Amino acid sequence: MNWEESISQWQRLPAEEKLPRRWQAIPQDVEQIMTFEREPVELRFLQEIFDQIELTALQN
Repeated sequence: MNWEESISQWQRLPAEEKLPRRWQAIPQDVEQIMTFEREPVELRFLQEIFDQIELTALQN
């Protein structure tokens, strides 16, 4: 699958599916940013924090 197909596939997803996928990607995104800034943090630590926050509370 090329990048155009990936984008098209993402655009076809319903909003209810996109939000959880975006939410699940946050810990890894933060880890990459922190590593780039030369302040590495463990992904496991970030995941533990995010696991404490309920996604449904953010949807309101």
